[in-house]
Amino acid sequence: GRSRWVLEENDYWEHTNEVTRRVQRAAATSMEEYAEGNWDISHGSDSKTRVAFLHVNMNRFLIPIFDQMVKVYEEEVVSFGALTTLVLWSNAAINSLVVIFIAILVLRAL
Repeated sequence: GRSRWVLEENDYWEHTNEVTRRVQRAAATSMEEYAEGNWDISHGSDSKTRVAFLHVNMNRFLIPIFDQMVKVYEEEVVSFGALTTLVLWSNAAINSLVVIFIAILVLRAL
């Protein structure tokens, strides 16, 4: 039968480990195979097929996934920065009110 793609939800580390594993396997390709010039998958060696697989999948699938994960990470960092700014301004406002309240008490006591 015909093979089908199976879509899986993976996180950043799973993708990174998968890419690293495939790069390591593709690294076994000899320079003679690169120099040959025939990149027909049906007639290539296993290691040359792995290189072609990496090239196609990195450009078509993995790089967009990594870009999307980086965008999500950046949004989280910006969101955390906004929360931190809010907490700092709230703390400054409360401290200012406390200082004003103490100043009023001290002035009334005089």
